[in-house]
Amino acid sequence: MGAGVACFIGSTPRPGDPAEVWQQSAPRLSIAQVKESQVMMMNVDYGASLAWQAAVSRAMLLKANWLANRLNLPIKRPIYTTDVRTWCIGKPYLDVLREPMPSPYPDTVFGHDIYNTNFSRLRRILALKFGLQGVLDTSTFEFSFNNGQLQDIARRDASQGERSTDGFANHMKESQPIPDEAAQAYQLATNWLAAADVNLDMLEKSRLPHPVHKAQYQFPGDLLPQPVYFVDWGTNYYGMYWAYQFWHTNEWHPTVSLEIGPHNELLEMYIGDPTFFRNSPMLIPSKTLWRLVHTPNPPLQYLKTTAGMREFIMTTDEVSDYASHLTNRLWLYEHHQLDPVSTMLISNDLKRLNSELIPYTNNSTKSQ
Repeated sequence: MGAGVACFIGSTPRPGDPAEVWQQSAPRLSIAQVKESQVMMMNVDYGASLAWQAAVSRAMLLKANWLANRLNLPIKRPIYTTDVRTWCIGKPYLDVLREPMPSPYPDTVFGHDIYNTNFSRLRRILALKFGLQGVLDTSTFEFSFNNGQLQDIARRDASQGERSTDGFANHMKESQPIPDEAAQAYQLATNWLAAADVNLDMLEKSRLPHPVHKAQYQFPGDLLPQPVYFVDWGTNYYGMYWAYQFWHTNEWHPTVSLEIGPHNELLEMYIGDPTFFRNSPMLIPSKTLWRLVHTPNPPLQYLKTTAGMREFIMTTDEVSDYASHLTNRLWLYEHHQLDPVSTMLISNDLKRLNSELIPYTNNSTKSQ
């Protein structure tokens, strides 16, 4: 899946899951607010997509390279677009920053008036904050971003899936390492967190328990099981990334979790609370987003050229896939409307947006 193919980021809550509990306890929007939120979402999500996806891909690549250098990851550097196996980029509205849970409202100057139609919809839409979100997958590491910050770095290997099943979910039950091992694992973990610009003072003052646990796992090619160490701030591991976002409590998921391999290598770094970072989140300005999302996709003939594939970060196979699904995508755009009134509202909004935003500039001459 490349930059030219969007994917869904997120999970559907199941009965009893924290996200379902959050949805049941969250303030309810009125019918009018729900209707207006849907129209706003349609404005954001159902324009053209290729320019938007290419811009997010470049932003993730920039951040991934910064992290790879700071953490000294054993990965080919710099990482180029040609080194990425897959990109996972969601619809723009998924990237909207929101008020602290369980509030269902976006974080804007309009507060709970964000869906109040007495204010210009264009003003309310342009007040939204869009944080970098998506997944970049190389042959050795996977980088996940959410709310404009790093959420997860995981080393890819043949055992990754098995470790997640056999080791991760049960590692809290494993044995305690001896003091020297625990101290070394904790030092490595804090060094990596500091390199990723996590505020260690703030993390310590959070008073979250941070135990060090030791598990055994037999990696492919090894004759005997090898030690794996987990350093967690918060307790009771929960294996779904969205759980911590929806339920800010230690009962479900550690706030921060690091897995360290038998040779003191970083296997995974998960940071569930973006407020622990020193640096500001990587935001996509709302006007830039509008310019990208509502830039018409280029002609197919241009996409087939070297310059077109470079600009939109697409491979030959992805261009062919895009061409074969082009008719279906147009059908989806034409029919995925709420009703004739909403369709007219969206059309009028886009006319005003197109008249106010800066023109799209060709990026084909820029570096990978």
